[in-house]
Amino acid sequence: MLKLLVKKPLFLIGATFIILLVTASLIQEFVYDGYVPSEFLHYSDKGELLAKSPLTPAQHPPFGTDESGFDIFYMVILGAKYTLGIAFVVAGLRLAISVVLGLLYGNYFIQFKKYIAGLVDAFYYMPVALVAILLLRGSGIMFSTQNGFNSSVLERGFLEIVILTLIAIPTTSLLIGNETSLILRNEFITGARVMGGSRFHIIRRHVLPHLAPKLWIQYVQQVIQVLVLLVHLGLFHLFFGGTIKEKLPFINEVVYRSSTGEWAGLIGHYYHLLRFFPWLPLVPLFAFAFTILAMNFILEALKSAMAEKNERRTRLPSTEKENPTKPVHPIHPSFEPVYRSKPM
Repeated sequence: MLKLLVKKPLFLIGATFIILLVTASLIQEFVYDGYVPSEFLHYSDKGELLAKSPLTPAQHPPFGTDESGFDIFYMVILGAKYTLGIAFVVAGLRLAISVVLGLLYGNYFIQFKKYIAGLVDAFYYMPVALVAILLLRGSGIMFSTQNGFNSSVLERGFLEIVILTLIAIPTTSLLIGNETSLILRNEFITGARVMGGSRFHIIRRHVLPHLAPKLWIQYVQQVIQVLVLLVHLGLFHLFFGGTIKEKLPFINEVVYRSSTGEWAGLIGHYYHLLRFFPWLPLVPLFAFAFTILAMNFILEALKSAMAEKNERRTRLPSTEKENPTKPVHPIHPSFEPVYRSKPM
């Protein structure tokens, strides 16, 4: 599969973008100690004051600064590791739990498919973002108070990871369970059972190898779903690691800031400035868009490689490959030798 993927331009483009983004974020964090350049006042070459923050992309390339003077480009790079890290971890946990439950369902509980599928179908029509918002707000620990947070950042991050993982388990488990049931109907599975293969042996040697390519596709789809969900949470000021509420002095306005600096926190923090300074929320929003596009490139490459691999398996062999050891007459190739049984 990997040999097929590296030949796909879409996979190379998407994977290169993700790797460069994560690498740049880690370098900024651990090599430069999370340094973000700032420019609160913008002067001309003659020393004249031209503008103050937030500066436009023309005044402070490439993406301008926020109201505190911090460079938006560096803020986005710094938050990339948290945003992508959340997506990768949550998608991995969703898939790991769903594989276990799906294998159990496909092996032992498939006779209850009518009842289980009817129950799980309700989750397809349930707004996942709304469920996550209600659960996170109902926890009471995601927002800071006047005395700070009532919990640690690890507790808040763990709670969000658990909630974002569990809300997708029913539908993903049912999908994997149905796929497992289809694989178990193949003739080679029947042959393995006849030869005495146990359930564990059949799952390990036959089911999982056939299921693995589709699991990679499912993993990338889960990463995309988590990224979209993070955008929705950011619009409701639910940021990973907790939301810091600050009341601006001299004006009766509350602003929300992320404790980790991930992209959803940037969107939620700058959203109220969209009418006046549109580049502030649009820069992290475009970062989400390009990352999701890169993951879609990887997804399409995986689907293409999987289809190509299946086509190679089902392709009929040529006449030469059907009988590679068939003897040929040295003088008349069209003659077929006649085999005689040996005398007793």
